[in-house]
Amino acid sequence: MLSMSNQFKIVSPINLSLVTMYFTLWYYFEESNSFALIPPNATMTNEDEFTFECNGDAWIETNLMNLIELLVSSTIISRIDNIEQLINYYNRIIQSILSLNIYTVDNLEKLRSFASLVRCITALFPAEQAKNVFENACSPGGFNAAFENCNAIHEFIEYLRNLFVDSASTTDNVLLNRHRTLLKLEIEFLKNWPPDNSEQYPEVLALHSKPENDLWQYSAKILSFIDQEVELFSTVLWKNGQLEDPDKFKLLDECLANINGETYKIERLLVNHIHMQLMLRANEQGTPEQILTDNYIQFEENVRQLQDEQSNHNSISISLIAWIKYYIELYAVALKNQCSEEIMGMIDQFLTRDELPLSLTLKLFVIKQICELSSVKFDTFCEIFSNRNVVGSRTILEKPQDQHNFILPTPLFISHFPMIDTEKLQYLNYQFELCGENSSLITNVRTRIKQEPLEATE
Repeated sequence: MLSMSNQFKIVSPINLSLVTMYFTLWYYFEESNSFALIPPNATMTNEDEFTFECNGDAWIETNLMNLIELLVSSTIISRIDNIEQLINYYNRIIQSILSLNIYTVDNLEKLRSFASLVRCITALFPAEQAKNVFENACSPGGFNAAFENCNAIHEFIEYLRNLFVDSASTTDNVLLNRHRTLLKLEIEFLKNWPPDNSEQYPEVLALHSKPENDLWQYSAKILSFIDQEVELFSTVLWKNGQLEDPDKFKLLDECLANINGETYKIERLLVNHIHMQLMLRANEQGTPEQILTDNYIQFEENVRQLQDEQSNHNSISISLIAWIKYYIELYAVALKNQCSEEIMGMIDQFLTRDELPLSLTLKLFVIKQICELSSVKFDTFCEIFSNRNVVGSRTILEKPQDQHNFILPTPLFISHFPMIDTEKLQYLNYQFELCGENSSLITNVRTRIKQEPLEATE
C-alpha cells in the first residue's frame, strides 16, 4: 500500500533541502496557497519550479498519477501472472481517468503507451512468450515510454522485430500482419513524441521520408500535429494558397531540402493533407459555384506562380499545389452537378489555352475526380461527356485524325531471377524421360544438376 507520507508533504515555508533528492513517484508539496508536484527522478532547486495547479482535489490527482507510475514499474510488471488481465486493468484505468474531466493526469499518455506495447506484443506472441517479452522489454533501463529522439523509437521497434525467428514455414500473411502491427505501434509512439518536442518535428519528417519504411501509411495524426506547429494549412486557408512571409516556414523548407528524394514523399503527404483539410471545410466557404466565382482571379494567379516558381521555398510549392487541387476539385464537383454558371466556361477556357503547361495535368485531375465522385469508369465518363459542352475534357477524349491505334508486341516469356538457361533445362527434362523408373539413373541426373547449375552465364 502506498503511504500518504511517501506522496505528500506540507511544509511552511518550503524547505528546498527536503526536495533536492530523487523520487520514484510524484511528490506533492504544499505551502500556504502554493503547490508543487515533483515528477519521478527529478529534483526541485527553486520555489518556482514544478508549480502545480489543479481544478479538482490535488491529493486525488497525485494518487492517480502515482497509481500509473506503479502500474508501469518493472517491479509490478515482473509480478504479473496473466498478461491478458494486465491489458484489461490498463484499459479500465485509462477509460476511468478519461471520464474524470476535471483531472488532467499528465502521465496518462505514459500508461497508454504501455497499453499499446502490451497489446502489440500479445497480438504477435503466444501468451506465455508474450509475458516474457513484455517483462524483458520493460526491465530496468528498458522501455519507459520516454524516448530521446525519433531514432530511439525506431530502434526499439527494430528490437521487437529482431525477437522473431522465422522459418521456411512462415507465411507471407504472418509477415505482413507482423509488419503492420509493429508499424502501428511505432506510429503510436511517434504520435506522442512531438507534443513535448515540437521544435524537433523535422526528425519526425526525416524518419517518415526514409524509403525503407512505410510510416507514411499512418501519418495523418502526426502531420496534423506538425501542421498545427507550422501553421501552413491555416495560412493556405485564409490566404488562398499565398505565403506572404516564406521565412516563417524556414525550418520546414530546410528540412524538406535535406530529406527530399526522387519521390518527394513528404511534400506529397503535406499537399494531400492540406488539400483534404481544405475540402473538409469547403461547405463553410459557400457552394462550389460561389467559391469558384469568388476565387477565379486567385486561381489564375496561383497557377502562373506555380509554373514560374524558381525559389528554394518548398513550402510555397506545397501551398500552391494544395490550393489549386482544392479549386480544381470543386470545379469537378460543379461539372458533375451540371452547373451552368458563367464561371464554368471561364475555367474551361483557361484550361484549354495552349500556352498553359499545366493544363493537361489539371484536366486529367478533373477527369479522375469526376470518375471517383460519380463512381464510374473512364469509358462511362467518355459516354457522358462526349456530348457535353466542355472543351477541356473533349480535347483529351477526342483523338487527332492522323492518330492510329497499334498493338505493341507482347513479350512471351516469364521473368526469372537469376536467369535460367532454358536449353539446359530442356536437356535435363529429356534425361529424366529417358530414366523412366530407374532410380540409379535418376540419382545420376540429380547429381549433374547440383554440379551444373541452371543459371545462365554472361
